[in-house]
Amino acid sequence: MQTILERSKHLNLQTPFPNYEELWKQITKYVKANYNIRLTSHYLRKRFATIASKTPMDMNQWDYLMGTKKSKGHDASIYNLTILDDLIKDYDTYLVHELFLR
Repeated sequence: MQTILERSKHLNLQTPFPNYEELWKQITKYVKANYNIRLTSHYLRKRFATIASKTPMDMNQWDYLMGTKKSKGHDASIYNLTILDDLIKDYDTYLVHELFLR
C-alpha cells in the first residue's frame, strides 16, 4: 500500500487509481477468461468487510478503505482523524495476507 501512495504522489495523482474503471474491466475479463469466474465489485466488498471484521483492525479504518459513504449514522471519513501511516501499518499487519486471492 505504501508503494501505491508513493507512486500517486510521484505522479501527482488525486487518487491512486484514476483509471480504475479500465483496470476493473481488464481484471474481470482476465478472471472470466482464465478461471470462468464472474467477479463483481459487490462480492469483493462483502469479502473485504467479512475478512476485515475478523481482525483487530479498527472498523473506521476498513470503512475508510472501502470508501463507504453512509447516509445515516457514523461516517468514518468525517468523524475519524485518519492517520495514513497508522492505516497503512494496520492494513499491512491485519489485511494484506488475508485478502490475498489464492
